[in-house]
Amino acid sequence: MAAAVEAADDPVVPLVAMSVSYLGEGNDRAVTEAELYLAATHRPELRPLADCWRTALITVLASRFPLNRARAAAVFLDGALLDALSNPTPLTPAAVAEALRDLLGTPVR
Repeated sequence: MAAAVEAADDPVVPLVAMSVSYLGEGNDRAVTEAELYLAATHRPELRPLADCWRTALITVLASRFPLNRARAAAVFLDGALLDALSNPTPLTPAAVAEALRDLLGTPVR
């Protein structure tokens, strides 16, 4: 994912594609990770593990965007993925892409 985001003219495209693929591969892994997030709310020893994905995503995005925007986008994407697991009518990929572009702003090379 890091290479795809780095190379893309529009880094949102690989992010959305990865999210759609992640949810479409069968939800077992996505559900397990969502459960890990929730477990970490009352088991502090799980928080570093639960934070691995978000920290990695922020690092990838911060290579192209300001850190505060990268953090906001990572948090949004986490929420959008959780929503997709529990909502019969989650955001469409186009809506996720639009929101990510709004949050991230213009990429920097």
